Formats: sequence, structure tokens, C-alpha cells
Amino acid sequence: MYGWGNVFYLNAVSKYITVNIVLGMGITLFLGGILNILNLAHQSTIDIIFLIGLVLFILKIYKSRDYSYRPKLINKENKSYFLTLLPITLLIISIISSINPDSYNYHDDFQKYFVHPIKMLETGSVFGSTLGAIGRETFGGQAFFQSFYISWLGLRAINIFDSVFCLSICTLLIIEQGIKQKTLTFGIFVSCLLILIHPQYVNISSIYSGILFMLASIILMLELFSYRHSLNFSLIKIIFGISLCFASLISLKTTYGLFSGIFYILIIIFIYVSRSFTKNFIYFIFVTPALSLIFATPWMFFLLQNYIFKQSTNNPLILNPETHQSYFPNLFSIDYCCGYGASQIHYTMLAFFGIYLIILSIYALKKQNLKFETNNKTVLLIGSTTVISGLLIYLFFTLLINPVYHSIYTATRYSIPFLIATIPLGILILYSLYQSNLRYLKIIVCTLIIIFSISFFNQFKKGITQSYECGSKLSFSSLACSEDYIDYNKDVLSNKKEFEIQKWQENIPKNVSVMAWINAPFYLNFKRNEIIEIDIAGFDNPWTIFPSAEYMILEHTGYATRTLKYLDYQSKTASLYDRKVAIRTIQHINKIRDLNNSGKLKIIKEDSEVLIFQILE
Repeated sequence: MYGWGNVFYLNAVSKYITVNIVLGMGITLFLGGILNILNLAHQSTIDIIFLIGLVLFILKIYKSRDYSYRPKLINKENKSYFLTLLPITLLIISIISSINPDSYNYHDDFQKYFVHPIKMLETGSVFGSTLGAIGRETFGGQAFFQSFYISWLGLRAINIFDSVFCLSICTLLIIEQGIKQKTLTFGIFVSCLLILIHPQYVNISSIYSGILFMLASIILMLELFSYRHSLNFSLIKIIFGISLCFASLISLKTTYGLFSGIFYILIIIFIYVSRSFTKNFIYFIFVTPALSLIFATPWMFFLLQNYIFKQSTNNPLILNPETHQSYFPNLFSIDYCCGYGASQIHYTMLAFFGIYLIILSIYALKKQNLKFETNNKTVLLIGSTTVISGLLIYLFFTLLINPVYHSIYTATRYSIPFLIATIPLGILILYSLYQSNLRYLKIIVCTLIIIFSISFFNQFKKGITQSYECGSKLSFSSLACSEDYIDYNKDVLSNKKEFEIQKWQENIPKNVSVMAWINAPFYLNFKRNEIIEIDIAGFDNPWTIFPSAEYMILEHTGYATRTLKYLDYQSKTASLYDRKVAIRTIQHINKIRDLNNSGKLKIIKEDSEVLIFQILE
């Protein structure tokens, strides 16, 4: 990816090695969206992208073989380098415990996220299903990155991209920022905090990949304000990089677009308040959203296409919000109320700690009798914007999304990647304002970072222990460590299950479309038939079409199959999002029953586990 990050005449966009790696990821992601539209994202194409990046990397290394820049990274900081063993040790422990888990989320992963990269590699595109999660919960960007590892190492490597590669680059980026601002020791402590913050891992969707693009966009914004004084090619490259990061976030996960919007708006507000308007920043204000939209459009193509030609077999669904009990959550609860690990107060105090650092930074500037020079103003502006963005997004999820649309557990979990990306890096940037004469203040801040790291360490240790004992770090530990759950995962990941599902598919004629509502659809042969994969969230898509194929494979019984009793309970008691999905799922089960009762189904295979049929209408 570093090679692709130097694609501009082998010149880097950023002064940061890690940021250029991220930008290389963004460029390949943009290309991946185009390839998916053209149905060309096959395994051979993925290999070509990788090899081109490797060639660009070798050429860049050859061009820079004098390594004249390297001493600049390490001068005056040699005494602190032994401390890097601390985050490296934590990182290695985390990697070993998550590189090849024995268990995955039996709903989200097996029924949804495993399908996306497999389908893309076999058909050239992740798009196509009007009954899936693509276009609603994700656009497919994460699957594109996962496909690089699957194509070379097999399906069991699907977790490496996020929990190994992206977490490693996140850690290195924080350390590199510490080196750049000559606060390596503090940067090392902050990198430890980033690793230790409990991510509430429940599936293989984007966590650290999103965090990585947020971190890169913040660093690029710092470069834009700090080092670019005239409108030239370097400035254009920085704006290009920021736009690429914003677009990549949306492509990875739809909720990540929230960071792009809030961070961008806050930057504009602070520019206005601080009266820092220049031609360069006006250029940034108007060009960035336009470029971001262009870079995100290939992955949003399926969504836009469905909205333009909007057709749906669903009837309008009107729910009474009063049936879900709204409440104001206790954000300072010391109980493990989040359900997925760590208490609510951990995340709340972390968010407000960042605000405390902003106040402390302003105090530090006044204490030192320093004028708000350009550099100090830039650091304060970017650091404050970063921290406030994280706090606002956390409060948005926990106070606005939580009461009706999602439970407090889910709302908190959705906010955590934003906190991990913004608070540690924002604190690190603000820390650079503290001069050597503020020794006691610096010691206090370092101590607080260590205290926060220790407070999360217990959950980190539990995750490592769980990985060893139960085969995964899934945050719903009581279920993930149950014997039935572990046995089910072993069964799904066995060759026997793959053979069984492909035998089911053989009951369907070749080259016809088939809807697949089964618990492990990733084992289907996507080259043999056009597969319309079904995820229950897809039943509530604005573009849902059912039936959308002549044939259907329905796994009606199994450990991971949701029962009607469960769906009925969810439809009455769950949060608004889950209620809507449960009601839509029940409606489609009833549609299948109505088709059967009216004699419009031709049963091809029926047993205690699966029903395969042809729809005659």
C-alpha cells in the first residue's frame, strides 16, 4: 500500500510514512469501487493491484536509497526508543490472540460479512442483491481489503486485515506523530492506550480500518494547516489525501461518514472563529467535499442506482415509537452495562478527558505567556477539533440514537471507533503545546494516560484469556464461550458443511438466479448461479424486491436460525431498528407461506433442515 501512496511521480503525499500507507489504501479502494461496478474485481485483478503496488514500492525505495530523511526521525529521541517495546509487546499479544480465531459471529459474520469478499472474488462484484446488507450497512469497502488476504491465504485469513494490519498501522502512526512533535515517550503511552481501549469486537466488520482513516485525515489536516503556505501541487495533494480519507470512511461503513461530516464542519467553524481564512482554506472548503463525493461514488453506485430506480415489494411500515421504552442513560455507570465489555464510565470519562486537555492546553499557552502564534494556533485548533468531534459523536450515539433507534449497548459500540481515533490522537497533538518548564503539568497528563490504560487493561487481559480458552475475542463472551456455540463454529468451518451446502445448490439448475437464505451462504458457488444472498436487515431495504429470483434455498432449522418466537419477541420489545427488521422478516416468512398455500411453490427438496423450491408465478 505504501507503493500506491507514492503514485504521484513517486512523490509522497504526506511527510508521514504511515499516512502514505493509508493513502495507498484509499487509492486502491477507489479503484476497487470502479472494478466492482464493472464486475472486474476478480482474484486475478486483486493480484495485479498488489503487484503494481509492490513495483511502486520498490521504485520508491530505489529512488530514496540514500535514506537521508531517516536520521531526522530519531535524533534527540534515542533514550526513549527502548520504551517502544511496551506498545510492540501489547500489539504482538493482541495480534496472536486475534489473527486466526476459531469462532466468529454466527449471525453477522457467517450470514453476511463472509459472503461479501467471496462473492466479489468469484463474480467480480459485491453488488447485486436487493435483499442483502450492501448499500444499507456497508458499501463493500471492507470486503475489498479483506479479499487481498483471502485470495492469498484462504478464508480463515479474513480477520487479518482489520485486527492485525490496520491495528499495527494505527499504533505506528501514533508513535510517528510522537516522533514528529518530539514527544516520543508520551506518544508511546498514547499508542498503548489506543491498543488497550476495548473495541467491543463482535464481528469482522470495520473497526481499526475506520480508525486508521480517521487518524490519517486528522494528520493530513494538521499538515494542511502547518506546512502549506501557498497554493501549489503539494497543497493539492494534501487536499486530495483528506478527500480520499473521507470517502474511504464512507466506503468502509456507512456510519463512518459521520466523522467526515462533523470533523469537516468543526474545522470550518474554528477557521471562522479564529479568523484564519485564506485562499488556501477557501479552496479546501469547496474542493474537499466535491472530491470526497467523487471518490466515494463508485462504492455508492449500487445505493444510488437503487434509489433512482426505486422499486420495492414492501408495504409502508409505521411503528409506534412509544412501544419502545426511551430512557436517559447513565453515562457514568460503573456497572458493565455495555454488554460487550468495559463499563460506560470508561468511555464517558475518556471522552471528557479530552475536553479537560483542551482547557489545560489553553491554560498552558497563557501560563507560558505565549502569543497565539500560527503554529500554536494550528495545534490547538486541530487538537481541539479532533477531541470535540469524538465527544460529539459519542453523545450523538448514546443520547440521540440510543433512546429509540438502537439500544444503549449497540449505540455505545458504534461510537467506540470514533473515540479510539479521536481522543488519543487529539490528546497527543495538544500535548505538544506543553513546554519543558511545565514539567509537573506534563507529568500529570502522562499519569492520567497511564491510569486510563490501566483501567482498560483488565478487559484487554480478559480478551486474551478468552481467546486462549474459547477460541475468539468476541465481546459477547457468555455466548461465545458456550460449548454449543463453539461446536457450531467448528461445524460451520468444516469441509463437511461446505460439501453439504454445495450439494443443496446442485438441486438448482445451472446459470439461473437463486435466493439463498441460509446460515453459511459463503460456501455457495457464485460462479454456477447468480446468488441473491439474503440478510434479514435487507428485508427492510427501501429497494427490497421479493421474490427476486425464480429459485430459493431456505434453511429453516439450525442453531443460528432465528425462530418465529424470537422474531415475535423482538418485534415487540427491541429497539426501533431491530423491531423493524424483525417485523419485515416475519412478513417475508408469511409471504413464503402464502405462496405455498396458493400452490405457487414447486418443492424440489425438503428435509428437517432445508427447503429448496421453485416459485411458479
